[in-house]
Amino acid sequence: MRNVVVIRTGVIADAKRLAWVHGKVWLQAYTDLLPPDYLVPHAAELSTRADKWRAWVSTRPPWVAETERGELVGFSAWGGARDADVTVGITGELLTIYVLAEHWGFGVGRMLMAASLASMREAGFLDAVLWVLEGNVRARRFYEAGGWHPDGAVKTEERGGVVLHEVRYRLRLA
Repeated sequence: MRNVVVIRTGVIADAKRLAWVHGKVWLQAYTDLLPPDYLVPHAAELSTRADKWRAWVSTRPPWVAETERGELVGFSAWGGARDADVTVGITGELLTIYVLAEHWGFGVGRMLMAASLASMREAGFLDAVLWVLEGNVRARRFYEAGGWHPDGAVKTEERGGVVLHEVRYRLRLA
């Protein structure tokens, strides 16, 4: 029997666990998408970024997924869209959503997404965007199952010697 997972607002005391989950999911989700010499050090850095998580939690707390035993298994965060071609105050952005691989396929991601989308609606956003790696087929299927669709925007960024190709997805909130 699976543990019951609840979604709650993150608190500063979650920072160390959020950092650990962030790094762990990077390794789980991107192993086939990013070269090991980029992925492994970046995941290790993420897993030790508790100070940054404390700052993020204090400004806009993420949603966290936690088992009944108190194990933090995922998180999502949202905010105003950061792209220059969207209307400020109208478009929100799903900034991040990560769930430990052993909890994939059990609805945890859907619950986290629903919490972030509800928060965006409450904040008055009429639509939302997110960015996903072009080759991340699993994530893209997840977003499409949730009603998101590519809106035609793409971007290419170079980070640490690795070129990342991303696709923007959009969802109408109103």
